[in-house]
Amino acid sequence: MQIVARQSGPLLQAGYDSLGHNVFPPYPHAIHVGFNFVSIAICLCISALVVVAQRNERSESVMQSSPERVVSKPRKKDTRKEKAELSNEQQQSLWLLEDIGRQANKLEGSILKVRVIAKVADTLWQFNESHARRLFTEAFNAIDSIKLDPSKDQRMRMGAAVGGPGPLANLRAEVLQIITAHDFKLAESLRESIKQPKTDSNTDKGTSELSEKEELAWDIAIASAKLQPQRTAQFVRSQLRKGINEELGWALIGIRRNNQQLAEQLFSESVAIARLNLNALENFEILAVYVLPSEAEALHGQIPDPMRDVACRKFLVYAVERLLWQSSSGHVSPPRGAEAQQEHRTLHSLLPLFERLTPDKVALVRERMDVLLSNMTTKQANAALSKHDDIAELLRQAESIVGSEIRDRRLMQVSLLAARQGELQQALSIAEKISDLAERSIQISLISYQSSLKLLKNGELEDAFRYARRIEFLPQRVAAFTVLANKLRASKEETRAHVILEEISEWTDKTDNTPQKAKALMTLVIEMAQYDAERSFELLASAIKTINSVDFSSPKSTEPSRVLQVTLDMLDLETVFHKLAQMNMDRALQAAQSLSHREASLLAQATVCSQILASNPGLHTEKSAPN
Repeated sequence: MQIVARQSGPLLQAGYDSLGHNVFPPYPHAIHVGFNFVSIAICLCISALVVVAQRNERSESVMQSSPERVVSKPRKKDTRKEKAELSNEQQQSLWLLEDIGRQANKLEGSILKVRVIAKVADTLWQFNESHARRLFTEAFNAIDSIKLDPSKDQRMRMGAAVGGPGPLANLRAEVLQIITAHDFKLAESLRESIKQPKTDSNTDKGTSELSEKEELAWDIAIASAKLQPQRTAQFVRSQLRKGINEELGWALIGIRRNNQQLAEQLFSESVAIARLNLNALENFEILAVYVLPSEAEALHGQIPDPMRDVACRKFLVYAVERLLWQSSSGHVSPPRGAEAQQEHRTLHSLLPLFERLTPDKVALVRERMDVLLSNMTTKQANAALSKHDDIAELLRQAESIVGSEIRDRRLMQVSLLAARQGELQQALSIAEKISDLAERSIQISLISYQSSLKLLKNGELEDAFRYARRIEFLPQRVAAFTVLANKLRASKEETRAHVILEEISEWTDKTDNTPQKAKALMTLVIEMAQYDAERSFELLASAIKTINSVDFSSPKSTEPSRVLQVTLDMLDLETVFHKLAQMNMDRALQAAQSLSHREASLLAQATVCSQILASNPGLHTEKSAPN
């Protein structure tokens, strides 16, 4: 699970007093002043005395469940190890982390609650495995109690519309991947514990038990690749014995991030199996994903890691063998329509690999592409060849439509078509004809964003910057500026990249407070951390002010249809606070405590504590080998 990075400046030195906000919410166990560990110890001791007194009075308001009592008392053996090996700061963090886990257990079911408990368990594993196991189990089981309202959560409606996994299915995968890094058997037992079909959208639609279990098994296999590669290999090979699975290509990419050598070996075995059935187009499509450039590589014009050339050559040998077999087998009818269009698209994407690694086979590829074109409709063939439609005629037809809403939708389509054909100025002029002001602004921003990214890919940075400045839609403008800054940084132009980030940070800070602004500022916190820690903390202060002031519960009815909802759990709190804790733990913890949304604050605090406890690699206690 990879995350983004962001950062800021002088936010907590003055305790945010300069912003005029009460930044220390009244959490019963939280620390409300800087990371002064003497005061933390005093607070926790007082809390312990109060709990003892209240237990004697049997006050229900503070009664803890029996598991919490057991969990809160580490074994003496572990305690002696901690005292001998942890610094005072780390011991305070450990106490606070355990308290965060207790607070999280009392929260209502939510995605953030599950992440808090999983984070605490992940960090506590090295100190008390049995406690961490219980917490991991609680976190996984708590997912079933989360009730999401489709009318308020856009992700659920979108997932149901396309038949993809919903946010809860993704959360199960996320938690199981964390568990797998510690205990493969526990992850497997929790996966097997799924008894009923899961319906993320709280409707009759949902993934079946078998489907979800299979997908989670792949997630566990990916997470095992780094520390337990033999388990990953065993699972993938067991799947290969059944044939090429539709999950295989993307799973191998995930495995490659954790263990490239294993991924290459498993890919080689997969290609060998695919060669046993050359007529299976789906096998060709699934495995092509592994060798094609990623979206990021394509966007930045990066050449993939040369180490992947070995895998690419093996795949191209298979592709050529398949093409030769197809051309010599008269009884095999070429695909038609959409299937022909899909194979043509894949071969077109593979052409640069053929030209670079096996140029003598390019003619064979082009011959097959011509055959596929002849089996498409005129419209499909024109799209495949990027033949230009008559934009002027399409515009005339759009403008003749009666009804502003329908006409606007058609103008949007024509505008995008003009942009795809490279007619950027014409695309913008068509977008200007849209009558709905909000939709017009978004369309102009969308065209400018696409134009900027296209120019960036071609290395035309000045023109890309010019188009990026035309973007008024916040998410797209921030995305374009950050891509531009990263492109400049990769070209060793760090000063200019810093200036670009500063410009977009100032622009974003002046926009209205919305969930989209909160997410954008968190992105900029991470990006700015590469250049200026102080400024990164300043941006974090602004982000927290925005987070505390906006409503994440549901999108406004007045928002344009194309505005994607941002929920509180979509903010990348863990990456932000992990990064900032590396720079200044005290300020990062104070910032985490200033979040008024309790679940968000607890997750941020747990992340900082985790970083403090990991700050000295030599402090870890002995732990058993992974299961």
